[in-house]
Amino acid sequence: APEPKEVQNQPERPAAKISKAASTGGAMIALYPSSDVADSLSVPGGEPKGQLHVTLKFLGDDHEALSDHLKGSINTALEQFAKDEKPLSGSTGAVTTFPDDGEEYPVVVKMSVPGIQDFRQRLVDTLPDGVIEDTYDDYKPHITLAYLPKDADNDIAVGKTSLHFSEGHAVYGGEKVSFPLGGGKTAKMLSEIDTLRRLLKKGRSYDSF
Repeated sequence: APEPKEVQNQPERPAAKISKAASTGGAMIALYPSSDVADSLSVPGGEPKGQLHVTLKFLGDDHEALSDHLKGSINTALEQFAKDEKPLSGSTGAVTTFPDDGEEYPVVVKMSVPGIQDFRQRLVDTLPDGVIEDTYDDYKPHITLAYLPKDADNDIAVGKTSLHFSEGHAVYGGEKVSFPLGGGKTAKMLSEIDTLRRLLKKGRSYDSF
């Protein structure tokens, strides 16, 4: 992983643990911020900027436990799902922490992205049988910035920034499969409808286009 970016006037922090699903072993469905946004959210000792993400659905700590058939079924479901969905936009919010019973606790930045809860539920509903169940009651969209030792104080702060997600991603260890949102048949149909409206407004037939 690349060396963390040095930021002046910030105290040194202990090295942070990389979340399993974002590294080489786990599996998940996620959204990734743009490179510029990842730069603004990257903190010394925190998660590598290329691994900053919004988990939509955790698929397990070991991607090799997923059969090729199940992975294929997940990818097929995601491809169809993504065609009918629009990109998501919003902004980051406050930095906070989540409780953890282990030796470290996560520091996260909250998000305000209209529609993401319903988007995520539609995604979960379209996944095939065999995908593990959620282990939490409420989905709280966030980006994990770092993991700190349980006895360390959190002094991480990041500024508010705009977010835009135009792709969803299935991540299997080091492999990332991307699915453009609204980039399939549905988007094409909407484009053709818009073209038809413009032609009719000009008094031309669709066939003359």
